[in-house]
Amino acid sequence: MRSKDNIGITVENLRLKYPGTSRKQFDKLSFRIEPGEKILIVGPSGCGKSTLLQLLSSIIPRSYSVPFKADELVLPTSTGVVFQDPDSQFCMNLVCEEVAFSLENNRVPADEMDRIILELLRTVGLRNFKEQPIRTLSGGQKQRLAIACLLASSPFYVF
Repeated sequence: MRSKDNIGITVENLRLKYPGTSRKQFDKLSFRIEPGEKILIVGPSGCGKSTLLQLLSSIIPRSYSVPFKADELVLPTSTGVVFQDPDSQFCMNLVCEEVAFSLENNRVPADEMDRIILELLRTVGLRNFKEQPIRTLSGGQKQRLAIACLLASSPFYVF
């Protein structure tokens, strides 16, 4: 498996089967995503959408050991994922603290943070929620906050 940014994603002949199951999740799956290309992954529950995103973002195999093989697998080194349940991604109390946490992880200077936080919140439609407790946000607002935090970490690919 090679990891590179700005060269696209290549998956050739991917085979993946969860341990303890008889059915392969993927059998000979092949595709390419060009840099900047936007794609939509759709399908019924259990078809492998989440598994594919976990593989593309290297959650598999870094965090979950799932056996797979591919003739070629070129993945980005910098990715971000917004999960279905955004609450599982938050660790701070306030909206501004959560975005700041992402910026701190990228070593953004403190004197630039307020401007960047406001810009990110404006981008996702949460401009007036800076001091709001995260627990009071609606599900959609939490998804927007998760996207703002992801954008703050500047990944090359967003899933």
